[in-house]
Amino acid sequence: GIKTFLQTLLKPHMFERYAGIPCYVAPDPAGWQKTQVGEESPVDILIAEGFKVVKPSTNSPTLRIEAVETLLGQSADTQARFQIDARCEVLVQGFRGGYKWKVDREGEMTQANEPVKNKYSHPHDALQYLACVIDGRHAGAVRKAARTVRKVPAAAWT
Repeated sequence: GIKTFLQTLLKPHMFERYAGIPCYVAPDPAGWQKTQVGEESPVDILIAEGFKVVKPSTNSPTLRIEAVETLLGQSADTQARFQIDARCEVLVQGFRGGYKWKVDREGEMTQANEPVKNKYSHPHDALQYLACVIDGRHAGAVRKAARTVRKVPAAAWT
């Protein structure tokens, strides 16, 4: 579950590699929906675990991809504004063709206009939500929506 993932994998990794660096989580907008079993949503759990959460204003694959394209096309002082580390192999392979649109038998895009769900789609979805938060055209006041409940000391993660 999400609590186990956060406590045993993500938080220790974040503490080890990025201690002291502000971190925001931009989950799928569906993460705000309460579960049928309880009153908590995945976002409620993230907040309770001490994460700052921002809500991307769109779940449209087309707008999310446009936000990534905008981000990748920008530069600052003649350098790319956003760079992907070569160690992000799945993300890089996704850009090289692993992340693709569903097509029908004739090779035409399906009416659903959605990507194939494979090992590349989830990292690319995550990048798209990040890009939507960074790209003000799609994020609007998203940055102002960051919420936190409490800070959790590193000793509380185990």
